[in-house]
Amino acid sequence: MIGFTGTRQGMTDEQKLMVMDMLTQLEPAQVFHGDCTGADADFDYICKGLGIIREIYPGTDAYGLSPTRAYCDAEIQHNSLPYLVRDKIIAEKGVDGLMACPKSVHEERRSGTWATVRYARKLGRRVWILYPGGSFKIERG
Repeated sequence: MIGFTGTRQGMTDEQKLMVMDMLTQLEPAQVFHGDCTGADADFDYICKGLGIIREIYPGTDAYGLSPTRAYCDAEIQHNSLPYLVRDKIIAEKGVDGLMACPKSVHEERRSGTWATVRYARKLGRRVWILYPGGSFKIERG
């Protein structure tokens, strides 16, 4: 079971290819993501094509709204939760690791993608960071 986090700007073509390759190799039975526009929607589309069960945890802002929700048609859908709560759940549920597709190669504060990565690290999870230009880093939990 693999968690996923990524930028709302969407994945680059290089990231999409790496995600597809990694998912084909890892063959997860189930994946978890936050149902945001951009990378989450890209990831959902790839997983659906590979026949992987998708479970989504939509996020809400401080006003209880979901302005960036993608409304993916995943097999398992949960009620919306505050973004940071949702990010922790994705890291926790991804017992086999967390796949991350950030928008830059530098870790950022005030970024949901990097907050999820930091939480996965604290849990001792394996983390695959797939950078926009096609390079990647594997952190072993």
